[in-house]
Amino acid sequence: MQNKKNILFLLIMLLPVLCLAAGENVKHIHFFAEVLSFINLALLITSILCVKQFFIPGDENRTPFQLFNLIFIIVFYAVSLSFLINNKEYYIGFEQLSPQACIRKIFFDKDDLWATLKQWFVVFTFFINILYIFRNWKDQFFIGDK
Repeated sequence: MQNKKNILFLLIMLLPVLCLAAGENVKHIHFFAEVLSFINLALLITSILCVKQFFIPGDENRTPFQLFNLIFIIVFYAVSLSFLINNKEYYIGFEQLSPQACIRKIFFDKDDLWATLKQWFVVFTFFINILYIFRNWKDQFFIGDK
């Protein structure tokens, strides 16, 4: 349990660094792009776990994990889309696009269907998180007040 808390603390401490990476005039663009790619993979894995927990619930209430994933999705897209728009010259095929076109390309690109489906799966998970939290909120925080 302590190890999970340490990992969560480390991720929270890295959040300001990621927010700085989303800003303009970032040095080491390649490094931050790789970090965001790794975090995108972590987001996909946590999203798969959330969907599994929603459709195949176990004995334990996982509301805190669902809430974490919900916040993770919001923060990740706020940081990564800002980074993409501010550094679009780094990404092939994004150089000449407007900010709206960059976002459209991420979510509606017919050439890279796999990446598009991954993004939509995470968006789907956002709503699954909300449904799970509403369904289990009372059980998680008001156990003695039934």
